[in-house]
Amino acid sequence: GMKVAADHSGAVDLLITDLVMPQMNGRELAVALKKTYPALKVLFMSGYASDALDPKMLPPGKSAFLQKPFKPEHLLQYVRQALES
Repeated sequence: GMKVAADHSGAVDLLITDLVMPQMNGRELAVALKKTYPALKVLFMSGYASDALDPKMLPPGKSAFLQKPFKPEHLLQYVRQALES
């Protein structure tokens, strides 16, 4: 995530990330990227039930959360909502 953003020459408008990842979780990634891209919108997803996640991993502030599994049309809907919020 950090390398992809660093290698990208344009603006980054939306981060779509899983909450549970090795090394750096999605929340940590979002916080780190928001330092460079303060207007960054974030769409978190997870296959874990939200009540099973560690509260420290849940999204900070206002962000969208999509529960796995999901249909492609649901992803498109959430992306649109995240970008328009």
